[in-house]
Order: sequence, then C-alpha cells, then structure tokens
Amino acid sequence: MEILDSLKPKETPAQKENREYLEKKAILEANNKSTEELTRQHIANLKEIEDEARLKADEQKAEEYEKIINDQTATNDARIEAINAEQALYQKQLDDKVITEKEFNEKTKQLSAARVNIDKAEAQAKQALFAKTSDTLNKGADLLGKNTAAGKAMAAAAALINTYQGITAELATKTVTPFEIGLKIANVAIIAATGFKAVQDIVSVQIPC
Repeated sequence: MEILDSLKPKETPAQKENREYLEKKAILEANNKSTEELTRQHIANLKEIEDEARLKADEQKAEEYEKIINDQTATNDARIEAINAEQALYQKQLDDKVITEKEFNEKTKQLSAARVNIDKAEAQAKQALFAKTSDTLNKGADLLGKNTAAGKAMAAAAALINTYQGITAELATKTVTPFEIGLKIANVAIIAATGFKAVQDIVSVQIPC
C-alpha cells in the first residue's frame, strides 16, 4: 500500500487547496450554510500560492542573472544587460504587489552597486587603453621627428587622445550637488580647450622643405 502511495503523483499546493475547499464547501452546503467566506478565503489562498510559486521561479532567474553579473570573464555589456533584466524582474514584482517597496529597494540597492563597479572597471580599461595608445604615438612621433608630416600626425593624435582621456576621466567623477556639476562642466571645458590648443600648436609647426 505504501509503495502504491509513493507512486501516486504528488499533490501540488494549488491542488491541495482546491481539494480541501471543495470538501469544506460540500459540508457547508449539506448543512445549508453560506460558503461566501470560505470562497473568499479560498481565492486569497490561491493568490498566495501563486505568488509564492512566482517568487520561487523569479529567484531562480535572479540567480542566473547574478552569475553573469559576477562573472569577471563576461563582457561589460553582458553584465549590464543582466543587471537591467534583474532590475526589470523586481520592478514587475513591485508593480504586481508581490513584494513591498522596502523589499524592492533592498534588492535593487545591490544591483546599483554592481552597476557602479562595472562602470568603474570599464572606465579604467578605457583609461589604460588611452594611455597605452598615446604613449605609442608619442614614441612614434619622437622617432620620426615632430617636424615631419608623419611625426606631426602622430603627435597630434596623441594630444587628441590625451584630451579625450582627460575629458572621460572628468566625466566619470561622481557629482551630486549643483556646484559639483558646474565644476565638472568647467573642468571639461578647460581640458578640452587646453588639449585642442596643443593639437593646434603641433599642426602649426612648419615642416622643413
């Protein structure tokens, strides 16, 4: 008997709720009693079971997204895409009132921190590439001579890269207050003006005939 029972399909929470509801409903009806409250509670129980199942499924999705977010070998685009997908997952839960606003804020706080870390890593990688490229161009300009056409081109390219590097670094700084934002804009303008003037000075050098 026990073996036969073990072979039976396991009853799901929703199936169990429906079975118990019908059993209780039949008893009430047999005694000519109202089933209104029972039905109301039954609907609420089914909603709770549905929400629990959804949260469990969403948790599995979130775990998959977290694997990508924390994978240092994944591209930054893939990791950001995973963050956006997980953020959308929690937003949908909040919209459907499956989680509270407090729970939503706690879940998304970690995603915001992960996004900042990825942005920093990407900015650092760009800075390193800018620096390496600029150094190579400057060395090439020195070898060819900055008063030659090829040397001037390399020196000008290096100066442009240094300018964009400075602008990128300044834009990456965190700003909160209006004063800090204004200061950032002013610094970017100064960096751009200085860098483009350097390029102009290099290009204006006369090449010996």
